[in-house]
Amino acid sequence: MRKLALILVLVAAGCIPKDGGWASTAAVHRAPLTVSSQLDGNPHRMLERAIEEWNDAAGCTVFSLADGGNVVVEYGSTRFNESSGARIDGEAWAGGAGKFYVRLNAVGTITTSYLILAHELGHVLGLAHDRSRMSVMRSGGHAGQRDMSLDRGAPWPIVSHQDRALVSQRYCKRGSR
Repeated sequence: MRKLALILVLVAAGCIPKDGGWASTAAVHRAPLTVSSQLDGNPHRMLERAIEEWNDAAGCTVFSLADGGNVVVEYGSTRFNESSGARIDGEAWAGGAGKFYVRLNAVGTITTSYLILAHELGHVLGLAHDRSRMSVMRSGGHAGQRDMSLDRGAPWPIVSHQDRALVSQRYCKRGSR
């Protein structure tokens, strides 16, 4: 039942693709989205890095970090999918009044936190899951990826070329950087 509820929320938020991996909704047109974080330590640093990565990938500012933002990022607790039994490491959903919520349920390595946060922020932008093994929007996690340092420069491309183009086209206007 929770899976159906999550799917309905994602459809309402425009996060389920209608064509070409993109969902069309007025909610995803508001950029930059301000992100308020309830995270601390390395997870917060990874959120900062994920925001920087999406902004760089888009070629404009799609996210900014600020108190009272319309995207709330918080810790959750370990949850499991009722039908498959798979652990749910992160979640994103649309709340009322233009708010989005991202929950980090699994805090493991620096890489795990980073990939979960970058993936869930991609859903906030309206992106669907991607089948590419090298994409941060890949469904099913990133098991086996090497751990990376807090320094800039991921050892693999995290935002696919298709997702870069979609986000840039949707959010970036000429001269908006």
